[in-house]
Amino acid sequence: MKKIKVLALSCLILASLTVSALAITGTVKNIQAQIRGDITVNVDGVQQTFKTAQGKVIEPISYNGSTYLPVRAIGELMGKTVTWTESTKVIDLDGKAVTLPEDITDADNIVDGGTETAISAIAQQATALEKEINGIKKLGSYAENKKLFAKYEGKIELLDNQLDKMENDYEYQYDTGKLERKAYVELERQLDVVDNQLSKMDDTLENILGIDD
Repeated sequence: MKKIKVLALSCLILASLTVSALAITGTVKNIQAQIRGDITVNVDGVQQTFKTAQGKVIEPISYNGSTYLPVRAIGELMGKTVTWTESTKVIDLDGKAVTLPEDITDADNIVDGGTETAISAIAQQATALEKEINGIKKLGSYAENKKLFAKYEGKIELLDNQLDKMENDYEYQYDTGKLERKAYVELERQLDVVDNQLSKMDDTLENILGIDD
C-alpha cells in the first residue's frame, strides 16, 4: 500500500493539533464559496467519499483559489479521533494514524515485524483508551452521561473501523497468494484479541455511565 506524502506530512502536523474556530480572527465571517461536486479526491488510487458524523455526504468547497475538505473526514481518514466542543468552539484531533506496510509478500517478515507493527500500534491505542475509560466518573445528568458516552463510543468505533480495514486487507492478500496461511491465521488471531478488548471497553463504558445502547 503506497503512502501519500501529503497525508504523511499532515499526520505529523495534526499529531497534537487543536483547531479553534476563533483563533485567527476572533469573529465569524460570511463568505462566498463554491460547492464542487465535480472534484474527486483519491487516496492511494481509491476515490473517497466524505461524510458528516450523521452520515451526510459532503463535497469539497472552493474559496479564493483553494480547495477545502471537512476536518472530521480528513482526520478520521488519517486515524484521528475528531471531537467538537460546542461550548468552546474547539475541534480536537487526537490519536496516532496507523499505516500498513507498502508491500507484504513474505510471511516471516509479516509475523516478525511488518504487519505486526501496525496491529501493535492499534493495540497500544486500545490499551490507552481502555485505561482512560476505566478512569471515567459518572456525571450528574443523563444528558451529560449520554454526551460523554458518545464521545468515547466514537473513539472505540474508530479503532474498530481500523481493525476492519486491516482484516479486509489481509484477507485480500491471502486470497491473492501474497500472504501464506500460517501468517494469515496469526494475524487474524492478533486482530481478534484487540477486537475483544474493544468489545469489553464498550460494555465497561455502558456500565459506568448507565447508558444502554
